[in-house]
Amino acid sequence: MKKAGKLCLNCLAGVLAAFGLLSLVLVLWNVARMPEIQRISETAFDLPGHEDPLFDRQGIAWDEETNTFLFSGYRIDRAPCPLYLRRADGTVTRIELLGPDGSPLRTHAGGIALCGDYVYVAGSGADCLHVFRREEVLSAWDGEGVQSVGRFATAVSEEDGLRASFLTSDGETVYVGEFHLPGLPMFRLRSSHAVGSTRALLAAFPADPDKPLGLSDAPSAAYCLPDMVQGVAFGADRVYLSRAFFLLPASLAACDPAPAGTLELMGQEVPLYTLEETASVGSPPFGEEIELVDGRLYLATESPLLPARFYGLWEGQKCRVVPVENIR
Repeated sequence: MKKAGKLCLNCLAGVLAAFGLLSLVLVLWNVARMPEIQRISETAFDLPGHEDPLFDRQGIAWDEETNTFLFSGYRIDRAPCPLYLRRADGTVTRIELLGPDGSPLRTHAGGIALCGDYVYVAGSGADCLHVFRREEVLSAWDGEGVQSVGRFATAVSEEDGLRASFLTSDGETVYVGEFHLPGLPMFRLRSSHAVGSTRALLAAFPADPDKPLGLSDAPSAAYCLPDMVQGVAFGADRVYLSRAFFLLPASLAACDPAPAGTLELMGQEVPLYTLEETASVGSPPFGEEIELVDGRLYLATESPLLPARFYGLWEGQKCRVVPVENIR
């Protein structure tokens, strides 16, 4: 028994050593890429929440009317979910997100989007969007709690729907996307979402002011997503993807949508599109959501404890901006 236990400890030590070596190689590789990343991007401002080592930043959205950036995420210690607002004058407001019953909201908050009178926050594995009134969020005081007005379902059953990992909006539609990474059970998605070589979907939900939560209950279209997509932005005629995971090679890609038939999703037959990558550039590791503002992509990055130790190497606590013409 003692010998078996010693063998197990040796195996564990070997695995940890291999992981440490791989992480070191990836860190050095990412550092070597930084001159290219810095050449095609610039620093916009400090990312809100960077002073909190337990805040894991995920989503970014922009309110055009007030020129306010919103950043969603979660606390690693499972404390109530914060939302940061960076105002036009550079001041930062931190508010607490509450559920419909007024209790603190604890969720992954992997994405955020504004559309019509509402702010939508991704509910991740709960297959939903947490919905807040736009006016209440944007007018909140520092430290104030804002209560959700409901949950918008992104699934109609365990077999039919999609996980709300990240969001984006073009002002008329909210797009809900899934994150997929091969080999990790926590990111396993519905088998019906496997289309060709892709395993994840992005679904479009049109704005509908007559609906209680501002969106049509049924999707109007679906897009096939490659692996490791953390964020999406829609331009005039192109779709931009942020792809990243931990220290693996990250990139920003420009894609052209192409019709690919139809797909059954949430009880509806909807048009299906593939995203053909036409250009790509390397981006900082730990990249999350992106927001397109005046032809420039603003990139949010994670800030958990482990990555925070590496961020000093590439200013990961800064919001970097990439003009879309640099993606080629």
